[in-house]
Amino acid sequence: MKIIVFGASGFIGKRVFEALSAVHEVYSGDRTSNGEEKSLVVDLLDRDSVVELLEKVRPEVIINCAGSVENSEKALSINPIITLNIIQAIVLTKLPVKKVITSGSAGEYGIVASEGSVSEETPLMGTTFYARSKVLESSVALALSEAYGVPLVVARIFNPIGIGMHPRFLLPNLIKQVGEVKTGQRKSIELSRLDAKRDYINVLDIAAAIKLLVENDCPNRVYNIGSGNPISNKQLVEGIFSELGVSMKGLSLIETSDSPEPNFAVHANISKMIGDFGWKPKYSISETIKQVADSLTTQETLNDAK
Repeated sequence: MKIIVFGASGFIGKRVFEALSAVHEVYSGDRTSNGEEKSLVVDLLDRDSVVELLEKVRPEVIINCAGSVENSEKALSINPIITLNIIQAIVLTKLPVKKVITSGSAGEYGIVASEGSVSEETPLMGTTFYARSKVLESSVALALSEAYGVPLVVARIFNPIGIGMHPRFLLPNLIKQVGEVKTGQRKSIELSRLDAKRDYINVLDIAAAIKLLVENDCPNRVYNIGSGNPISNKQLVEGIFSELGVSMKGLSLIETSDSPEPNFAVHANISKMIGDFGWKPKYSISETIKQVADSLTTQETLNDAK
């Protein structure tokens, strides 16, 4: 199959591109090119640029992993426009695509009524700038899909972690702190709340799930992609200490927030992915911690060698 992945240089897009390239003819569409033949330049905020690229490649499947992850007005002004331009470009080119896959977010669900698992039918109550940008993006995509007959699937991704994630995010930040405990540089760990929970999913499992969405008929329009297992910050910290072989004896865990988090959607119901494709996450939280820790160590070694 001929496939184009928009945002293939990003954290999730890179792994999706790699997973699909093993068996398909895959092109990337990004703001810059890495110089390879199938690495193409596109401005996703310019519909004409998207039209030009689609006419050149004529893909059978389009995957959008591009967009802003900032919790700001920037995300609200970018994310819905990217998907709007992609679908309008498909309509203008009359391209007979087999499928369009867009990236949604668990943030779309926002604060939920109970601590139970969140299904795809749960109302979208996201209130942050980022969450609203993804709610609007998904809504626009599904509405245009219905109006123009464009086959579309929303992959609603929970909290992605794994090799290549930005150091500013919680997991690599905690790994760095625990590493400093190991070397005697600190005697405490700082984090917002020990009781805060998230449904973490390894980026390699996300890529495998999207590959299944590409290669199979999709009876449903929206699929949750998560682990189905919420993990507290306390459990995450304990797992990092265990994987790095560091003792927690005499260590202080300092919470920087006095207030518990609201009841965000932190438990993905993944029954549709399981029922429709037999998919389940492959990587445990401990395996993922080890992958990220090893990659950070490797990167530090490379930086020191420069």
